[in-house]
Amino acid sequence: MSTSSLWSLIGTETIDTATIAQDLQLERAKEVGTALSVDFVAGFAASLLVSPAVAIIDKAIITNASGKESFNEGLKNMTKLLITRPHQFIRQPYFFPVFCIFGGTYAVANSIDTICYHANIRPTLPKFAASSVVNIALNGWKDSLFTRWYGTVKPRPLPALSLGLFAVRDSITVATAFLAPPLISPYLQDLGLSKHTADVAAQITAPCAVQFVSTNIHLYALDLYNHPGLSWAEHSALIRKNYWTSSVGRVIRTLPGFGIGGVANMRFRNGLKEVVEGKLF
Repeated sequence: MSTSSLWSLIGTETIDTATIAQDLQLERAKEVGTALSVDFVAGFAASLLVSPAVAIIDKAIITNASGKESFNEGLKNMTKLLITRPHQFIRQPYFFPVFCIFGGTYAVANSIDTICYHANIRPTLPKFAASSVVNIALNGWKDSLFTRWYGTVKPRPLPALSLGLFAVRDSITVATAFLAPPLISPYLQDLGLSKHTADVAAQITAPCAVQFVSTNIHLYALDLYNHPGLSWAEHSALIRKNYWTSSVGRVIRTLPGFGIGGVANMRFRNGLKEVVEGKLF
C-alpha cells in the first residue's frame, strides 16, 4: 500500500470516528431534551390535578384571616364554582398562581433528576436546593398577590418582614417534606410497618404535622399586613383566634401537594416516558 493510500485510509477513519462521536452527542442531547420536555409536561399535568383544591383552601384561609369571609363560606362558594362552572373557576385570579407553584416545583424537581442522571450526579441535594428556591419564590409571589387582593386594607406592598416570614414558613415545609421522611421511616418500620407503608406514611405526615408550627408564622405575616401598628399582644390574640381553623386548612392543603400531587407527578412522568420514547431510566 502506498503512503498516500495509507494516509487516505487514516483520514477516512478519523472522519468516521468524529462523525460517530458527533452523532452520539446529538442523540444524547435529543434524549435529554425529550426527557426535559416530559418532565415539564408531567409536572404541570400533576399541578392541574391538585391546584384547584389548594387554591380554594389558600383563598379561604386568607379571607378568613382578614375577616372578609369565614373559612367555611369560602370553601362552599369556591367549591360550588369549581363543580358547576369549572371553566370559570380556572380563570379566577387565585387559580393561576397556585397552578404555577406546583407545576414549577414538580417540573424543576423532575428536570434536576434528569440532568443529574445524565451527569452521573446524586440528585438529592441539587433537587432539594432547586425545588426549595422555586417553591419559596413562587409561594412568596402568590402570597403577596393573595394578601393584597383579599386583605382588609388598601392594596400596598407587603412589609419586608411578612415576605421574610413567608420564606421561613415555606423553607420549613419543603425541608420537612424532603429531609424528614427518610429519618422518620425507620422508626415506623420498628413499630411493625412495611418499608413501603412507612415511607408513604412518613412522606405524608411529616409535612402535614409541621403545619401546626408554621401556621403561627403564616398568620403573623398576614396580620402584619392587615393590621399594622398593633402590639405583640394584640397580634397574638388575633393569631389564637384563627389558629386552629387555619392550621387544619393548611394541613388539608398540604395533602394534595405533597401526597396526591407527588404520586401523580411520578406516574405521569413515567407514563409519558414510555409513550414518547420508552423508559429512559
